[in-house]
Amino acid sequence: MQLHHDVARFAAVLGKLALLLAANDAVFWASHVETCLRAVENSDAWGLRRFKEMFGGTGSLNDLVVQRDGSPLLQENDELRALLDEAWILADELARREL
Repeated sequence: MQLHHDVARFAAVLGKLALLLAANDAVFWASHVETCLRAVENSDAWGLRRFKEMFGGTGSLNDLVVQRDGSPLLQENDELRALLDEAWILADELARREL
């Protein structure tokens, strides 16, 4: 079954986000995003809800700063912020339609 184009777009952003996180040793978050991605690819709204839950509170995904040898990675963090922003907007739009 083919995903609705908005869901497929959200899944694509989650995939990019998971790859970026894994490539920058944020394995914990990469694993959680991949779990959400698998659910979304199976048309399971749990993945969407779980993704949105990862933004709550101190130490959330939104607080993450990727670094190497104690120094923040500027380009990678810019890309991370852009992907998080895009994914959040898409998740929010999809969640509103789900209700």
